[in-house]
Amino acid sequence: QFDTTIKECNGALEQKQYVAAAQQLEKARSSLRSLESRRGFELKILKALGTELTVQTQNMIYHLGEEWQKLIVWKLPPSKGSSSLEAVVLSELHLHTVLPQGKDTAVPPVAAVLQALAVLGELHSKLKDFGHLLLQYILKPLILHPSLEPVPKEQPDVFILRFRSQELALDESSPMEVFEKIKLVFEVLHKYLLNVPLEQPGEGRKEGRVSLAELLGELIWEELSDCLIHNCLVNSIPTNSSKLEQYKEVIRSTEEFEKALKNMQFLKEDTTALLKYACNVDSHFANKKCQDVIMAARSLMTSEIHNTVKITPDSSITLPELPDPGSGDDMTVHRASSLVPNGSVHVGSESRLSPFTLSLPTCRISCSVQQLVELAYHTLLEATASTDL
Repeated sequence: QFDTTIKECNGALEQKQYVAAAQQLEKARSSLRSLESRRGFELKILKALGTELTVQTQNMIYHLGEEWQKLIVWKLPPSKGSSSLEAVVLSELHLHTVLPQGKDTAVPPVAAVLQALAVLGELHSKLKDFGHLLLQYILKPLILHPSLEPVPKEQPDVFILRFRSQELALDESSPMEVFEKIKLVFEVLHKYLLNVPLEQPGEGRKEGRVSLAELLGELIWEELSDCLIHNCLVNSIPTNSSKLEQYKEVIRSTEEFEKALKNMQFLKEDTTALLKYACNVDSHFANKKCQDVIMAARSLMTSEIHNTVKITPDSSITLPELPDPGSGDDMTVHRASSLVPNGSVHVGSESRLSPFTLSLPTCRISCSVQQLVELAYHTLLEATASTDL
């Protein structure tokens, strides 16, 4: 039986029936395990059969590797490993996933190659390498370089993804712009490569079927989402409470982006890393505001103290007018006053302080001290006026 399956495997391999060849190879592997479990079988024969199986497996993997390289062609810049804008613009991804007409040397359908790799357990390593290049030369550059934009081009027998750099571009891209670029890349990948159902048993998968998009998402989403958060969403956190209301557009765009990736099966339904970060904007804004205030205060406190400015009672920052006490406060005051015995001295006074009570006389103070007080005042004033998003 072992010899028969090996011969059938070789025959299928010659005809480029890769799925059938891989399945026959797995049958041969199962037959060898059955022989190894029998007692009294000669060790030399088992060793020879094991060597033959290894040779056939490596031969099969080699042929599938060649077909994989024909299907997915990367044209990278001479300086590999560089993610600079100049290097990324020279990068191209060619997907030969359409069978050309009238050519004997045409590559087999992409599904056959991918399914054969899955049967042999080699698909994970191929996808891992593909995902690494996808992150390095396509996805991360689109996040890090605002001037970069993808340029898809479809031809009869190949799909090409190129890039171009806009001359006039902002220093930072908005999350909405970045999401649109990333979504465009995944849409074309889903159309020409990732929308392939595979038979691959695994936990939590019905009937062992899984799409290539889901497998790729499991490999690269954690790194991609971290890059989106730290290089895109973080920069979009407002620095002023008056702009918090505008951040709702970022939250809506983030939700639509995750939903689009889930529809393409790139993300699982319970994946919400980006949306959770975006919705927690109040906490992120507070942290960012604290960091900005601390850095500004530190800069003022370490600046030159000999630069002074003349102040007068009229030049100081006046205190904001406090609201009149409400009826509830009046009742509280009256009740408290009624508890004081007759003849006691009232320490407090119902008259209100003047806004200039804490003003300094005419003198000269350090400019940095004045700026530090103004920073504290405006920070507290903004805090009292802010509301939750």
